[in-house]
Amino acid sequence: MCGRFALGFNIEDMPQQFNETALNNNSPFNEVSNGVYETTVEEGSENSINVQFDISRVNEWRPSYNIAPTNTALMIYMVRTDPGEGVDYKYIVEPSKFGMVPIWAKPKDPTPSANGGKYSRELQRHQSKYFNCRKESLAQHQAIWNSSRKNKRCVIPIQGYFEWIKSKTDKKPYYVHSKSSSIVYLAGLYAHNLNYTENRNVNGEYLSTFTICTGPANHSDEYDISWLHSRKPIFLKPGTKDWYDWLNPDHDWDDKLLDTSLEVAHNQAYKDIEGYPVSNDVGKPANKGENIIKPNKAAQKSISSFFSPVKKRVKDEKPERDNKRVKTEDERPHTRKDAEVKEEEKQDSKPSQGTRAKKESIEEENGDVKKEDEDTEDKDDTKVKKENSKNDERVKKEHEDNEEVEEKDENENNEEVEDNEENEENEDPEPTKDEIEDDNKKTNQKKR
Repeated sequence: MCGRFALGFNIEDMPQQFNETALNNNSPFNEVSNGVYETTVEEGSENSINVQFDISRVNEWRPSYNIAPTNTALMIYMVRTDPGEGVDYKYIVEPSKFGMVPIWAKPKDPTPSANGGKYSRELQRHQSKYFNCRKESLAQHQAIWNSSRKNKRCVIPIQGYFEWIKSKTDKKPYYVHSKSSSIVYLAGLYAHNLNYTENRNVNGEYLSTFTICTGPANHSDEYDISWLHSRKPIFLKPGTKDWYDWLNPDHDWDDKLLDTSLEVAHNQAYKDIEGYPVSNDVGKPANKGENIIKPNKAAQKSISSFFSPVKKRVKDEKPERDNKRVKTEDERPHTRKDAEVKEEEKQDSKPSQGTRAKKESIEEENGDVKKEDEDTEDKDDTKVKKENSKNDERVKKEHEDNEEVEEKDENENNEEVEDNEENEENEDPEPTKDEIEDDNKKTNQKKR
C-alpha cells in the first residue's frame, strides 16, 4: 500500500529536480515563458531531444512531508505536442488531490466537512476509497479505472513514503526512500472531473485527482521489501521504455503494460531503496515538517541490539576503601614521654567549660534565626512555584486546546482514510452498481 508520502520541495525547485532525477541531463532548464521551461537532452553523439516542463498550472503549493489521502500533491503527465512547437516531449506538473474522483462522478450531497466547502465530505468519501489502485484490478478491467487507464496515466514525484510494521502490541512507522536519488516516481492514474464545478482546483477548469498503482511485494523479488508490507507502490525508472510507454498519451491501454511498466519482481527502480524507522509523529496528519522523516535512533538501536551477541557479565571486585585515614609516621608517638607531651598539648587546646557553654548558646540562637529565615524563604518559594505552576498549566491547556482543534480539523478531512490504511481489503474496493452504470453510459456516449 501507499497511504502516506513526502514531497518537501518548493515548486520552483521542481524543474531542476526533474532535470537531475528524471532526465539525468547536464544542460539546465531555461524558462521560455512564465512557468514553462525547456532543455535539450543529448542522446548519443548525434541525436538529441527537446523537453518542455510546464509548472504554470501550480498556483498554490505547500511542501509537505506527510501527504495523506484527500491532501494536495503534485502529479506529472505528458500531453501531445504539435509539430511546429519544436518540442519532442511535454510534461505537465499539476496540483492534484490524493484519491481518485472518477470523471463520471456527479455531485449529490452538498454537506461540507469541518473546514471544507460544499460537497467536500462527499469528495472525501471518494478519495478515501480510491487512493490506491491494485495492479490486479487493472487486469480485471474494473469499471472504476477504465476511463483513466486508457490515456490518463501519470507519475507522482515523491521523496519517500511511509509504511507501518505491525506487531501484537503496536505498529512502528518506517520511511522508505532511495539512497541514490532525491526523488522517485510512482505509477499512477488521474482524472479531470468537470462535474464538481464548485471544487475545481486547477485554474477553475476541472477537479484534478489521482491514485497510486500498487503491486504485490514478495520475498522472491530481486529487490525484496516484503519484510515491510505484503504490497508496495509501483516505481517507474525514468528514461526507460517502460517510462515512456506508461506516460505516452498516444498509447491507449494495453494489458501488456501489466508485465512491462507495472512489473514488480525485477523492477530496477527499486534497486537503491531502503527503509528505516521514524517517529510515531507521522501518524498525526497535522505534522507536516521535515523532522518526521528523520531516523528514530532509539528504534534503530533496539533493532541492531537484537542481533548483537550477548556479553557475559563479569563480577567486579570490591574496590578497596580509600577513605580510611592512615596515620603517617610523624603522627605516631614513638615513646611514652612523647605521648604524654601530646596529651598535655591536647588538653591545653580544649576550650573551658564556660567558653564552650557560651559558644553553644550563640550557635543555638543563630540556628533559630537561620531556621526562621529558611522557613520564610521556603514559604515564598512555595508560593511562587504554585503561581508558576498555575500559569504553566494554563498555557499548556491553551496549547493543547489549539492542537486539539487543529488535529480535529485534520482528522475530519481524513476520517475515512485511517480505516482504509488499516484494512488492506479496502485499498481498491469494488465500484458500486451506480458507478458501473454511470461508467457504461459514458462509454456508450463516446462510441456514438
